[in-house]
Amino acid sequence: MEVTSEDVSVQFAKLKSVSRIAACCFAALTALAAIFAVAALVVIAFTATSAHTDGESALSYIPACVQMVILPVILGVCTSLFKCIGQGVSPFNSKQARNMRIIGWLFVVYALCDNIANNASISCVIAGTPVSVDHQDTPFFGVNIFMLAIGVVFFCFSAIFKYGSLLQEVSDDTI
Repeated sequence: MEVTSEDVSVQFAKLKSVSRIAACCFAALTALAAIFAVAALVVIAFTATSAHTDGESALSYIPACVQMVILPVILGVCTSLFKCIGQGVSPFNSKQARNMRIIGWLFVVYALCDNIANNASISCVIAGTPVSVDHQDTPFFGVNIFMLAIGVVFFCFSAIFKYGSLLQEVSDDTI
């Protein structure tokens, strides 16, 4: 089957429409995640500075804080990715490949922080009484394999999009 330039134009128009919708959805999710992150960081800051928390256990909140910041950043980068495509920019360019690589690294950091946050000594105030979960019961350091796998998938997408970007440059040079 022969592909015509009209077929490519129609498919790109569909891609732009879907990308604009995805950009709007990701923008809304980014806003919700940012609001949730700010609220959670305020609660964590209050709990970490409470009279019942010592300096050492206050440090255990850092991985959870990093996680709270990473999720809106991932969603924001996804919003940027789809927004560019929705505006008619080819998805196969070095900026999109870089954005996917950034998302991959953010998922790797999230995977590492997830385990640290879950296993660290975390105190939270429930009805004025500190509740503590001690990491002594965990015999090994594990990694959130699912989040790590998502990071690896985004690294692969980054390489594919970089390859597509190079192919498109070669194709544009020959025309």
